[in-house]
Amino acid sequence: MRTDTFGDAAFLPITAEAARARGWDEADFVLVCGDAYVDHPSFGAAIIGRVLEKAGYRVGLLPQPDVSSPKAFMAFGRPRLAFLISGGVVDSMVAHYTSAKRRRGFDEYTPGGRTGRRPDRAVEVYAKLIREAYPDAPVVIGGLEASLRRFAHYDYWEDAVRPSILASSGADLLCFGMGEAAVLAIEGAAALLNDPRSKDIAIFVIVRTIADALRLARLTGEVKAVNIGGIKKKEGSKMIAAAVFVNGEDIENLRELNKLVEKIEFRMLPSDTPKSVDSVIS
Repeated sequence: MRTDTFGDAAFLPITAEAARARGWDEADFVLVCGDAYVDHPSFGAAIIGRVLEKAGYRVGLLPQPDVSSPKAFMAFGRPRLAFLISGGVVDSMVAHYTSAKRRRGFDEYTPGGRTGRRPDRAVEVYAKLIREAYPDAPVVIGGLEASLRRFAHYDYWEDAVRPSILASSGADLLCFGMGEAAVLAIEGAAALLNDPRSKDIAIFVIVRTIADALRLARLTGEVKAVNIGGIKKKEGSKMIAAAVFVNGEDIENLRELNKLVEKIEFRMLPSDTPKSVDSVIS
């Protein structure tokens, strides 16, 4: 918890007016959450926001935005880096329905216990409305709701198998589990991985490039396995696995990375047959 600021400035801004009062012309991240804003470490959105703030980023928070149109998601404008989405402390469907599929009459994470302040399948709804507002803005989903639906899964509410929420939401990235490492810069993630308190914790980190994965491996020496699920096609690149396009620099980085980690695989979905790095770059 920060102790160097008090009053309104002690909280993350939840309005454009509060952001302007800080002298911001834009936010680096806009964090969208299905819960009310509670600045306490038992709330994941507050932790992520504070971790990013401490790292020097400008974070705007949109708690329980109106989903009747994309307008509410434009409050801070297009963020410089990305929108971050969490359904909240509790899965939105569990927050709304009992195990008998009856509508609950009280929401523990809304002021006054009022219901209806977050939509069913909040992560998907928020992501799609952001896409309407800013089609080119990066969207990262995380938290309990996204983590539990990261793979194709049986959905109790529909009594059907639904695809990964990464596909159904249209988001660009999914942060599984603890998001503190994934949202930081590579050096920040390395510091967390090197913390002795994390030695017995399995931490999942998403990086954008092979070069980032190599840098992280060099900084920590603790990366056990790397999965490459997809790299966009760019000029001068070639496809070496399904949805994986690399250039000469990427190949060299792969060779170096292969010396530092125990296993590198190419697999977009868990059901796909993995390809080893040796079969790809030999």
